Amino acid sequence: MALALPMLNRAEVTGVVLIAPKPTGLAFRPDEIALLGDAVRAIGHDLHALKVEHLEGLTKRLAIEKAALTGRSGAFQAAG
Repeated sequence: MALALPMLNRAEVTGVVLIAPKPTGLAFRPDEIALLGDAVRAIGHDLHALKVEHLEGLTKRLAIEKAALTGRSGAFQAAG
C-alpha cells in the first residue's frame, strides 16, 4: 500500500508527499503512518516559514527601493 500525505497550511493543501509501498508488500502500521504524517507536517511548516521569510525580505527590499526612488523623483521634481 502506497501513502499520499498532504502538507496543509490552514485549509489549503500546499504539497503532497507520496511514499511507495514497502518492498515487503506489507501495509504501513498505524504508528508508522502517524510518524510519517508528523514528519510531513513539520516539513510543511518549515517550508511555509521559509516562504514567509522570503516574502518579508522581498517586502523590505521593495520598501528600500521605493524610498530611494521616491527620494530621487522628489529631487528631480524640485530641480526641474
